[in-house]
Amino acid sequence: MALGMPDEAARVLRLACRLRANSARPYVAFGRLFLQAGQVDRAVQALGMALRLERKADDVSVELGMSEAAERQERWDEAFEWCLHGLARVQAHPELLDRAAGSPNARAARRRWCPSTTPSWPTSRATCRR
Repeated sequence: MALGMPDEAARVLRLACRLRANSARPYVAFGRLFLQAGQVDRAVQALGMALRLERKADDVSVELGMSEAAERQERWDEAFEWCLHGLARVQAHPELLDRAAGSPNARAARRRWCPSTTPSWPTSRATCRR
């Protein structure tokens, strides 16, 4: 958090949740705060709330957070699925592609999202067109 102090950040985020009740952003920030603190279950709860609220069409912050939470719980298939959900929102998102590339299901994602490219992932961020 930019404030540097988790308690102060949590106070500000609680206020933001009240002021912007329909916005996913404060809940995503709570999710990140909980992930930083190692409280994965609480991060999943906050990100789950964000998933149900309004967000921009190109906002994949919930999917990135949920993928990270699933990875921390060693639920690799679920982490991969969250990457796919995000890629359905924003095709060729570099961070989602990088995260998916590190998963055990990377080859399947490559075939699904980048069918016209070579069979192995590039060493740098991937870009492709569906």
